[in-house]
Amino acid sequence: GGGSSSSSLEGGGPDATVANCGAKTIKWTNVTKNYTSTHTHNGTYTWTEGGQRNARFAPQASYWNSGVPSGFVVNATLAQRWAQGPSPVTRAVVHTNEWPSSWGSTWMFAVDDIDSATGTVSFGKGGFQEARGGTGFQIWYIENLLAELDSPGEYFYDPDQGVIYLYPNTTNGVGREHGGGRQDGVVGEDGNNAGVAHASDAVRAFSAATPTRLVSGVLPTLVSVERADGVVLSGLTFERTLPTFLGPHESLPGGDWSIYRGGAVVFDTAERATVQNCTFDRVGGNGLFFSNHVVDSVVAGNEFVGVCDTAIALVGSTFYGDGTRATHPERNLVTLNHIHEVGVTGKGQAAYFQAMAKANTITKNVMYNGPRTGCENNDGFGGGYHYADNLLFAFSRETGGHSAWNAWDREPFVTLVDGNPTVYPAWSTLERNFIISFGMWTQSPNSDWCIDWDDGADFYIARNNVCVYGNIKTHGSGSRYAYNNLLLYPDVPGDGHPCVTAQSVESNSHFHNNTCQLLQATTVFDGHCEASSPLEDLPELYNNQYFLNTTNDPVVGCVPLSKLQALGGERGSTVRPLLSVAELTARACAAMGAVNCPPAVYPPVPPSPPPPP
Repeated sequence: GGGSSSSSLEGGGPDATVANCGAKTIKWTNVTKNYTSTHTHNGTYTWTEGGQRNARFAPQASYWNSGVPSGFVVNATLAQRWAQGPSPVTRAVVHTNEWPSSWGSTWMFAVDDIDSATGTVSFGKGGFQEARGGTGFQIWYIENLLAELDSPGEYFYDPDQGVIYLYPNTTNGVGREHGGGRQDGVVGEDGNNAGVAHASDAVRAFSAATPTRLVSGVLPTLVSVERADGVVLSGLTFERTLPTFLGPHESLPGGDWSIYRGGAVVFDTAERATVQNCTFDRVGGNGLFFSNHVVDSVVAGNEFVGVCDTAIALVGSTFYGDGTRATHPERNLVTLNHIHEVGVTGKGQAAYFQAMAKANTITKNVMYNGPRTGCENNDGFGGGYHYADNLLFAFSRETGGHSAWNAWDREPFVTLVDGNPTVYPAWSTLERNFIISFGMWTQSPNSDWCIDWDDGADFYIARNNVCVYGNIKTHGSGSRYAYNNLLLYPDVPGDGHPCVTAQSVESNSHFHNNTCQLLQATTVFDGHCEASSPLEDLPELYNNQYFLNTTNDPVVGCVPLSKLQALGGERGSTVRPLLSVAELTARACAAMGAVNCPPAVYPPVPPSPPPPP
């Protein structure tokens, strides 16, 4: 698709700007378009199985090792219009997504061919933008076809002719302002009509000599720092870089995601770097990328907005699971950043992402508006992560089965913890974070989790967090402690989640001294257990306070609370009527460690720290 294949028009007029990623996200569920010439569809189409299993990455492997489609079939009218259109179909790109049940599996494919007789769209390069694989996609859009240039804000670039076709988002007579020419024609180098017609009277086409400023990215990376110490980037703006979704992606060990190892700013093997007070505005791929041995560095006070993929990514490397070498980000500080509108193109993206990294601190950031997770830990690696005092909200807006904060730990690594090689990561902590689940707005039963310890993520402590409209979810037995958290109305959105959702046996975890208020649900802990011996499979539950809108005996796992307490479980836990807004405010204030908080009517039992690992 070239440098403009993921760009959109921002405004119009004599000083228009073509901005990569655009100011708004594609609307998958309707025909609102803010990209290049596009066609969108919401509905089920026939996807054709491809032979691309285990051939998407170099090396050719992923955790899931699943294939991807080789194409799909559209109706004959569309296929004929595209195949017989004025632009080559091989410059078009298809974007796919599985809404509303998507696991973040958003793929992009360069179009290889369109058969107008059968309606088959054959894919070429692509399908590597995530690592799970599959064929169950329901919605898609195609871009970079001149035949679809039919809405304000769209444009099409013809590299052979050096001409940009533009549908201005303005009422100004752009062509007339620059030397005349009909609105339905091409303005040539002399400012006169060049005689190239288009179906829409509003479309313009500008040659390189036309005195209208159109800006589009030509570089995927603006600053690259390698093997350096003490580099400082301060007060700079990085914007409109080249889209990278068709660039080489890596399948990361044990995760669902793949990633393009690059960004607008890249540090590879650097120490004591600083990126502060900078702006990353509508960059075409990742924003800031720390690759391999980047240590003791600071990312502070920056704004990331309209980022096509992930805003901040820290990704290391290993040699067959050996993480003892100095090839991973470590001891870095990410603080006081304002991160919003991420994942504009790719949907398996985050505000903050890390893989094969350890002992990094993410604190006092404001993150919101993303298609999938806010903070993503791809693996446990060496652990030692510290997430504190962050505000996260409005994530999982375009995908399901996820949360504002997520972690996996499917594959072991040998790393150095306290100088000793071990497969056990150091303990990681989440504390004093304020998280609002987006499930309240989407009514999705799969985006109600504030904190998601998924697929074996263990050696985590969550304490003093406030979760609104979301709960804590676990999957895969591990060592986890959740205490002194305030969980408010996780049952309101979707299918009415309880305070904790345990999708597997959780006998090694601890959930205690938490406050949870439910408006509808009567199950406070959803977990696996046998009614005859519930204590064997449930985690350690004690000193929790449940505030319910019912007098019924709540369910814990597979038995009523009263029965579990009679067996010695949930010792010290209580059930009371709903708290007032004033009381909830007081508890949230106290949980976040604020000063001068109003007194709480029911003070929680003082928390006891978890035992040492």
